[in-house]
Amino acid sequence: MISLTFAMSGLRMTRIAAERVKLLEKTHLLLVTVKGRLEYYREPVDELIDSLCRADGLGGLFFLEECRRLECDGMPFCDAWKKSVLEGGLSPPFKKNDLEQLLSIGAAIGSANLDSQLVKLTLYEEILNETIIRARTEADKNGKVYTSLGVSAGIIAGLMIL
Repeated sequence: MISLTFAMSGLRMTRIAAERVKLLEKTHLLLVTVKGRLEYYREPVDELIDSLCRADGLGGLFFLEECRRLECDGMPFCDAWKKSVLEGGLSPPFKKNDLEQLLSIGAAIGSANLDSQLVKLTLYEEILNETIIRARTEADKNGKVYTSLGVSAGIIAGLMIL
């Protein structure tokens, strides 16, 4: 039983690392979608959030619906984004730095003229791309370690009890 508990802990850590990569990839899709809609449709922020909530591939980014709800209730977009991201259940698998990147994206939307927004979002996209590469590397490298350590620790704990 103890062996199984440790093994499951290792598998859980592996799963969290994989979920982080998936959420970062969805965040990248979110960022690309925001840039496209701002550049080509020049949507106001409230329409942009509605579009994002309906967009394919952004499922799992639950904070978007909450952001839209808060904004409909009269909260300014920047505050609604921040509150919904921080309370959106993204941590774990997101790390503190991931949440800060997501907060920066929201802070850039609607904060300045269109060109400035696009420049900021392009910079955030480059940073996010690097984060995704690092997260994939960590997930691949540490996934095997987490699983092996979990099983090994479980076996050792089981032997110590005997």
